[in-house]
Amino acid sequence: MSYLRGAMALIALTLPLLSLSGFGIWWLWQNGWLLVWSAVATSIAILIYAVEALLIWRTGPRQPASADATRGKVADSKGGRFKSQTAHAVPLREQQAIDAVEAIAADVDPAMLTSREAILQAGIDTVEAVARQMYPSEKEPLWKFTVPEALAVVEQVSRQVNKFVVENVPLGERVTVGQLLTLYRWRSLISTAERAYDLWRILRFANPVSAVAGEIREKVSGQFIEGMRTELMRRVARSYIREVGTAAIDLYSGRLRPEFAPTHNGDKAEAAVAQLAARPLNILVIGQQGVGRSDVIASLAMEMDAVVETEGSTSDGRTTLFKQNSGEFSALIVEPPALSGDVDVLKEILARARDCDIVLSVVSASRPDRAADSEALNAIRTEIAALTDRTAPPIAVALTDVDKLRPFKEWAPPYDLNASETQKAQSIREAVEAVAEDLDLETDAVIPVVAAPALTAYNIDALVAEIVEIIPEARRAQITRQLATGATSPVRWRQIWGQALNAGKVLARTAVRGGAKQQQ
Repeated sequence: MSYLRGAMALIALTLPLLSLSGFGIWWLWQNGWLLVWSAVATSIAILIYAVEALLIWRTGPRQPASADATRGKVADSKGGRFKSQTAHAVPLREQQAIDAVEAIAADVDPAMLTSREAILQAGIDTVEAVARQMYPSEKEPLWKFTVPEALAVVEQVSRQVNKFVVENVPLGERVTVGQLLTLYRWRSLISTAERAYDLWRILRFANPVSAVAGEIREKVSGQFIEGMRTELMRRVARSYIREVGTAAIDLYSGRLRPEFAPTHNGDKAEAAVAQLAARPLNILVIGQQGVGRSDVIASLAMEMDAVVETEGSTSDGRTTLFKQNSGEFSALIVEPPALSGDVDVLKEILARARDCDIVLSVVSASRPDRAADSEALNAIRTEIAALTDRTAPPIAVALTDVDKLRPFKEWAPPYDLNASETQKAQSIREAVEAVAEDLDLETDAVIPVVAAPALTAYNIDALVAEIVEIIPEARRAQITRQLATGATSPVRWRQIWGQALNAGKVLARTAVRGGAKQQQ
């Protein structure tokens, strides 16, 4: 009975509108304007259809960008810092997963939105594609996540859907599930309306000229509406694939693990995020013997008002804690043995490079033998590039001993290296360009400095500015490094003991309640 009342109400609302259409056509026919009106309406429909077809042709389906092209855009957005260094915003595996998702989105069939099974299958295919890219060596990569991570991704997607409904659906915050079910049950009225419209098309052939013009107009406008509908469905389908892909990448990358994905509970969340951002960066300082690595670190500490405390010193190098008094920046500075071309020393440097977030290469401007520096940096690049689940650490160069360049007796800073008005400034500029070329870096990454204790420090503030600029890139390297090593982290026995105690408490409460109910 409720369906009948709804149908009667719909008829009562539509009949007056249909009668106005009939009376309007009758008036046009009586006054001889029917053919003119039909021709103008048809022309407008054709024009709109042509504009819509042109817009769709120009925009077209977006093709997925290759990993190399994407990394090139990232490098350009950073000012072209590195020429051949494999530095990219995301690890190689994640970039390959992004490319796979974009390929699925580009070829998605918009008609899949009309089938619940097709929507589910498209989501499963997307997740499987991401899993294969993130774990290429696994036979069954689909289930390479923990239960807390699965619950976290459900929470993340639900939060995004809730935001979309509240912000984009009229009265979305007030629509109840019951109302949605009612609208779904009324979907049969659409077919009834279509049959009524077909009957109207037959009846209007009482005036053949008007009927033919109306059919042409409706055919064109129908194609226009169908084109718009198809394009809208295509965009919705692509957005669905990309949202599923994004959630899957977060899931398989490890960013949803409890230690990296804090809960959204006020102060606890803020404290967890602050703790993650406050972790010291690992800075690997490499260089040949006598280039002034220790002097550069001491000058940086003085410029940044920081304290340097030696944590350990062995034959394999030295590790110091670098911490600003203001608490804004802290780092673990690792000084491996000096570069000498020795294979064992290079192996030690590569082992340290796997755990570093910034590489600071110290090179002397007065020494032309830079083969060891170039070999070490290239080896570090190759080593990090092989770790496809990491982001490459940024590289900066401190070019020391620029005061010893020609003319030898001249030293009157500051020098404008862009203008190069003096021969000293030209010599410094040429040294910067030569080092950048030898180490395969952009000149912006090479900072000329003087850090010798006997002289006043020169251009250390520029080196500080360079380090501050690359800190966001270093943080990405740090986080991906922690995510990569977190999956193989040692067992936390204290945490397991706490979990066992909580499980015992739950079982005890359950047993007590069960016994109480049996006694009742």
